[in-house]
Amino acid sequence: MSVTPKAISLPFSFDVNGAVATSTDEKKIVQDRVVLTLMTLLGERVMRPTYGTSARALVFENMSAVPAAVEQYVQLGFSEWLPYLNLISVDTGLDVDSNSMVITVTYNYGPSTTPVTVSIRTAILDRTGNIITEVPSVY
Repeated sequence: MSVTPKAISLPFSFDVNGAVATSTDEKKIVQDRVVLTLMTLLGERVMRPTYGTSARALVFENMSAVPAAVEQYVQLGFSEWLPYLNLISVDTGLDVDSNSMVITVTYNYGPSTTPVTVSIRTAILDRTGNIITEVPSVY
C-alpha cells in the first residue's frame, strides 16, 4: 500500500469550497520544499531558527563571491533539511535586466534517476537597493 503525499498548495490559496488548497503532485511538493528551504533566511522561522539558508541574502554581495557561497549554502540546506534528495548541481547567474540573481538547482529523488531542475529568482531590486518585487519565484 503506497501513501499519496499531500501538502498545502503553494502559492497559498483557497479551493472552491473555501478550504486551504492542497496538492498531491509529488514533484510539485518536493519542488516547493526545495524553494522554501533555500529561500528561507536563517532565523526567519521563530520556532525553527536553524531552518533555511542565507542564500537569499547574497543578492547584496560582490558578484564574484556569490556563486561559491550560494553553492555552499545550497549544499548545506540539502544535507540538513532535504537529505532524501540527491543534489546534482547548483548554478548561479545574475539577470542584469531585472536586477535579480537566478539560482538553478538540479536534483533527483526516490528511485528515479531523472534529474529535476528548479530555477529560483531572488529579490528584484532597484538601483538604490529597495525591493521592487517580493519573490522568490520559480520558473
